[in-house]
Amino acid sequence: MSTTPSPTRLTSVDASYYQNSRPEIVELVPFSAKRVLELGCGEGRTGAAIKHRQEASVTGVELESAVACIASEVLDEVRQADLDSFDFPWEDANFDCIVAADVLEHLRDPWRVLKQAHRLLSRYGVIIVGVPNAGSVEIISGLIQGRFDYQDAGLLDRTHLRFFTRATFTEALVDAGFVLARAKSIFAAPSVEQGLESSPARGTLDIGGAAIRYENAEQLRDLLTYQWVLVGIKMD
Repeated sequence: MSTTPSPTRLTSVDASYYQNSRPEIVELVPFSAKRVLELGCGEGRTGAAIKHRQEASVTGVELESAVACIASEVLDEVRQADLDSFDFPWEDANFDCIVAADVLEHLRDPWRVLKQAHRLLSRYGVIIVGVPNAGSVEIISGLIQGRFDYQDAGLLDRTHLRFFTRATFTEALVDAGFVLARAKSIFAAPSVEQGLESSPARGTLDIGGAAIRYENAEQLRDLLTYQWVLVGIKMD
């Protein structure tokens, strides 16, 4: 395990942000993946879950030195670095799977990171990305009311620098050289998904004093999705 800078104290709010494990991400990691890179690994809980699930080495990259120190105790290698300036020192085709959940929206240049990910993946390697849905009805409702209020966490986390819809992030993956294999919806609550299953195929959503018409179930899902998890494959 790599050494990292001495930890600095985090607040309880900061600490909880880095302690998330993402089972919906873990389940998308191919069982054949032996070398996994997690960008924005936090305390390493998702990477540790991958290692528990299958035989794989997991390398993490984390901005916060204190958090990187914790991750280094459970992952095989951890680099403490800012992804916007990180030089990605590994050789081409060094990894079978790259995970980037809840991180790209925080970067100035996520497109550069996607291109580096393409270089680092082996042929048929998989990238799994989680990004907030800028096309969510929650954001649209605020815009209709003339509001775009940043928050401490959530869709409008004040540390978010980039915003994507499913279509625009799919384009970013394709531009980086990936083929989209799957787009999975993450909902704010189970009741949202349950309501989606019983909703008519066509209709309107009344929000913020306005009505949004949807023409099919896919459009409704786009509106109700809180976060997109997209899977891309490197085919060349």
